Amino acid sequence: MTENLIVRVLRVAGPDSAGVFQTFQVNCASRMSVLDVLTQIQSIQDSTLAFRYSCRAGM
Repeated sequence: MTENLIVRVLRVAGPDSAGVFQTFQVNCASRMSVLDVLTQIQSIQDSTLAFRYSCRAGM
């Protein structure tokens, strides 16, 4: 089963930037993690989306 989610991501240009929220619509499968959602946005909708993660580095 999939759900259509609305995801708001805070986009920040640098350490002194206030940032702006950007909204994405994502078809989310039942067991997707937040990291899965972010990588889907990056690969399908906006390749400029950048984020740091290490939760699956050892997998």
